[in-house]
Amino acid sequence: MVFEGVIPDEEGVDPIRDAWIYDLTNDASNPDYLVRLSIVKHGSVRPGRRDLVPQLEQWLSSLDYADAYNRLNSSGETFTRIFEVRDWILEYEAIPTSPEHRGKPGRLLGMHEGEGGDIKVDDALRKALRRKAKRYGDLDAPLILAAMMESSSAGDDDAESALIGPHAVQYVEGIPDSVKWIRKPDGLWRRSTGPVVRHVPAAIVSTAIQPWAHNSRLPRIWHNPWAHARFDEFADFPTGIIGKRGGVTLRDATIQPSAVFGLDADWPH
Repeated sequence: MVFEGVIPDEEGVDPIRDAWIYDLTNDASNPDYLVRLSIVKHGSVRPGRRDLVPQLEQWLSSLDYADAYNRLNSSGETFTRIFEVRDWILEYEAIPTSPEHRGKPGRLLGMHEGEGGDIKVDDALRKALRRKAKRYGDLDAPLILAAMMESSSAGDDDAESALIGPHAVQYVEGIPDSVKWIRKPDGLWRRSTGPVVRHVPAAIVSTAIQPWAHNSRLPRIWHNPWAHARFDEFADFPTGIIGKRGGVTLRDATIQPSAVFGLDADWPH
């Protein structure tokens, strides 16, 4: 097997400064909405939880779900609001979830963009993995890709989106109750024409693992169900099992990071 590693270039992202805002946004919750965040003006002062979370939750709770859902369905319009948080200016767009997804817990931040345009972590990961997958042409051995996402807002859903395609809202203008969540066929392993990049049986993806945090978590190994070969190494690591119809099952590790790295359980303390 051939292993190739990459750190995606999340162009336009300051992984420390902007992560302040992403993390605060995800501290808020609402069972009826996702939000899209546009950073209108970057600040230099780190906001606290009290500066944003209560106000964001109060605004989302004040919206009428039926009105927001019908507005999105009929015209594609959404409710937006600008928050001035310390020396930051943030614009939020409330995107109502489909009725069957209401009440389900999850990350509030659905997408975010900055002064330079879209800054989607899954896009950066997808592009980086595609470049690496094409680098060697036809190999006589399976290619295993490994990537570390540096943004603190990155998570398993970004890896899932990069590998098999992002979720999106689909609706037919003028047809009531047509809004639904779909998965766009735009991932490393699945396109509109069907399965692709079948010479890559697995991708090993870590999220913001720093040298001092090796003992806290392990990278997740994602398995390609359409691959020509199997990758059965590191079976005790966290895994992402993708079904051929696009379903995803996440399995926890059966081994502790300290055992993998030969460290004391309380390292580095």
